[in-house]
Amino acid sequence: MKTLVLMGAALCLWQATANAQARLSLYEEFTGETCGSCASANPSLDALLESTANASKVHMIKYMCNIPSPGPVYYMNNTIFEDARQTYYNVPFAPFGTFDGQIPSSSASSSYPGFSAYVTQSDVDQYAAITSPFTIDASYKYNAAHDSITVTVKVTAVAAYAPASGNIKLQTVLCKSLHFASPVSNGEQDIPNVVRAMYPSVTGTGMAATWAVGATQTYTIKGAVPSETLASAPHTATDSTVVVWIQNDNDKKIAQTALARMIPVGISNTAATAPAVTVFPNPAANNMTLSVNTSEVIKMTATIVDAAGRVLMTLPEQPLSIGTNNIDINTEALSSGVYFVKMAAGDNIVTRSFSIAK
Repeated sequence: MKTLVLMGAALCLWQATANAQARLSLYEEFTGETCGSCASANPSLDALLESTANASKVHMIKYMCNIPSPGPVYYMNNTIFEDARQTYYNVPFAPFGTFDGQIPSSSASSSYPGFSAYVTQSDVDQYAAITSPFTIDASYKYNAAHDSITVTVKVTAVAAYAPASGNIKLQTVLCKSLHFASPVSNGEQDIPNVVRAMYPSVTGTGMAATWAVGATQTYTIKGAVPSETLASAPHTATDSTVVVWIQNDNDKKIAQTALARMIPVGISNTAATAPAVTVFPNPAANNMTLSVNTSEVIKMTATIVDAAGRVLMTLPEQPLSIGTNNIDINTEALSSGVYFVKMAAGDNIVTRSFSIAK
């Protein structure tokens, strides 16, 4: 039997440092190969948003748009993706960008709201600090021919979500970083995180308009992988990423973003391989037990969050043996209410709800 005791002072420290990590914000940039100001703004923007310090706060994706004029890279892709998102945000110029679907504070009152060159660290920190009502666990897998992809997304509500006007969508995109053998017309040669496909379409996948605490839903999304052939602009496409996010089409606000992890071809990601997890007693008072039954020797990490999505406890990494592993957790520092334990073990993430009654 393993016992984990978390003291109140440490609890306060974990909560203060983990809040900003509970949410991953999304920066969507509209850039173009014929756009000279894009070439000027992008190096600083890329360095800021792709820095190691901001990796847990924000993820950037780029749409190659037709501003000021279309070029071969724009036509390389199915232009319906760029065109649809450009219309969605009513993009007036390039480079233009949004944080979680909104114009960032740094440029909101300027002559060019949304101008990418105005993005600052304060914008990153502001959006990362907003508590999300959702957690997202996503994975993707190519077929053997690498011409189709299956994305599995599990969404869990850690707080009630019921916007006054809701048209909620789960967006799923495939991005690739492009390196051109010769610079494109504006002088850029490397363009990271370019959207290459949206699944199942530009409109995304419909989600429930309201979510109660503890509600969960798993979505399976499939689509074709686009070709990377472009005779007029030879290039290589690397660092494929799948990005998913939850967005209200009525006000454009994004509630949560996640990067999907890749499951190699030939490796199963079925629920049968996930550890069986139970929490008892439930409700608990000052102590509870996390029981994990696994068919393999793995290591486990876990966090406990409240109904607002705030991380309250981070449990030390635990080695798990084959069979049932019971881990005692001291919950004296938790007040009465509903909480969630999110456990990562191997390639699986499992969330369980529990309550404290004192």
